Amino acid sequence: MNLAVRTNKMVKCIVKIASKEDDYILREGLKTNQIEGSISVSFETEPSFFNAVQVQGKKCQIVVIKTEEEGELIAFGVRAIKPVFVNGEIVNIGYLSSLRVTSKFRKNIYLAKGYKFLRKLDQDNCAPFYLTTIVEDNLEARKVLESGKAGLPTYTPYGNLLTYLVKLDRIKQSKIYKIKKGTDFPLESVINFLHEEGQKKQFYPYYKVSDFGTGFLKGLKQEDFYIAVNNKEEIVGIFAKWDQRAFKQVHLTDCNQFKISGLLKFSPKAKRINFFYVSLFTIKDNEPKILEDMLLTLSLDEVDKGFDYFAIGLEEFDPLNEALNHFSSIKYKSKIYIVSFSNIANEIEFLKKRVPYLELGAL
Repeated sequence: MNLAVRTNKMVKCIVKIASKEDDYILREGLKTNQIEGSISVSFETEPSFFNAVQVQGKKCQIVVIKTEEEGELIAFGVRAIKPVFVNGEIVNIGYLSSLRVTSKFRKNIYLAKGYKFLRKLDQDNCAPFYLTTIVEDNLEARKVLESGKAGLPTYTPYGNLLTYLVKLDRIKQSKIYKIKKGTDFPLESVINFLHEEGQKKQFYPYYKVSDFGTGFLKGLKQEDFYIAVNNKEEIVGIFAKWDQRAFKQVHLTDCNQFKISGLLKFSPKAKRINFFYVSLFTIKDNEPKILEDMLLTLSLDEVDKGFDYFAIGLEEFDPLNEALNHFSSIKYKSKIYIVSFSNIANEIEFLKKRVPYLELGAL
């Protein structure tokens, strides 16, 4: 499906689903259009944009807008569909990500054309609504998207996501729980615990054993899991160390906060953040001490092994935030939105019954 339009400056453009021939301009567009805020970063998906977005959903569509004559990139964004737990039930929902508009084309008319195309895609009824996140102090983007003008869908604020970039260090702290590796248990037992505890949170992702070895869990292996057990050898917590450097990279473009905090550990020229994600964490009864003990073990395991940080994302009011108190970290806040072309975004009380979970490694 292609949509050719003529802008008010008579620049004819095409809106379409991107093909693999667009991979290079998408990678360059992502790299050069940084996310601005108190901490400004640029994202890269070397060596392939298409391969990198597979972690976002079972179905991923990249909407791209280009000039018709020269094929110059105007804007793009990703629509992903994935199964998650909603009020304890497995539901396919959407996630909107990687929205970028090239600076010389930052006029609302282009954005409107892109969302008009997205509205048509939404008619496949694959998702009742979408989630998306916007860095809190990216005020320009929030103002445009929250306006609802020019045919944009409704962006309804839902909560706040705190992203912690935690310095790997040797922290001496007493632990209560024994921490084992993922290979100490059958993979089916690991997945069953993720389902049993994960369904208690809103939007916890639904993964299956068969997803390992696919793009949906790209690069993640059973040995990457950490498992906490109590004195009865019962599983009480699980998370995974997800190293995505082979297909996703993050670079700092403005790192004043890191310099102030003393957490800057890389070359100012390179500014590449050398980190992994703490992903798929499920903690019995949402007990912070379990997560804290697991993170202490992880930090000791990984210090001096090629990483400087780990990243973990928690909803602002999740009790598990307490587990990060003993770690040195930079954190920044993003706004979570429910996005919809229907009226569901105005009736989200049914989504507020549980603590939200957004998988940072799949955003």
